[in-house]
Amino acid sequence: FLVYALDKRKLFWWAGYALAGILALYCSVLSGLILFEHLLFILLLYRKEFWKFAGSGLIIMLGYLPWLLLILNSHQEVVSALSWHKMPDQMPFWAPILGITLGYIRTFSFYMEYTLYWDDVFGNISSGILLETFFNLCILIFLVWAIVRMKKFLTKESTLFLLLIFIPGFLLFYFLDLFRN
Repeated sequence: FLVYALDKRKLFWWAGYALAGILALYCSVLSGLILFEHLLFILLLYRKEFWKFAGSGLIIMLGYLPWLLLILNSHQEVVSALSWHKMPDQMPFWAPILGITLGYIRTFSFYMEYTLYWDDVFGNISSGILLETFFNLCILIFLVWAIVRMKKFLTKESTLFLLLIFIPGFLLFYFLDLFRN
């Protein structure tokens, strides 16, 4: 919807973007990160469309407001439910980078044996997941190759759009993993 809204410049597509944004947030609060990345994209390349984007953003916030208020009112319960995220020991600065990278790879992978990313990071790889690890490394090589090739075949706008989907989220989760302990 965002791409069509920017291309067609019709209110219909901005309304569709707002509806999709509301539904995305209700599916996962992490969708807010993608909406933030869309804001960065607008600010970098389409400043003239900012107010239309802001109008859609306001509708998204109003549509999500009931659930946001519930989350805020249940703040302590939400924090305690996420306490399992806390690592027992101080982790090295490189560990979250490796863990997040493995997490991205596993988006495109399968699991022969379910393991947490941190098991891989801290060297707890059993013989049962060596094949999975091999395939994950092949996928990582393919993703890096695709990113390098992307610059040659895509427009500047498309390249920036795709990079903004990954980079801010990567940085956010890296610093969250690093500092929450």
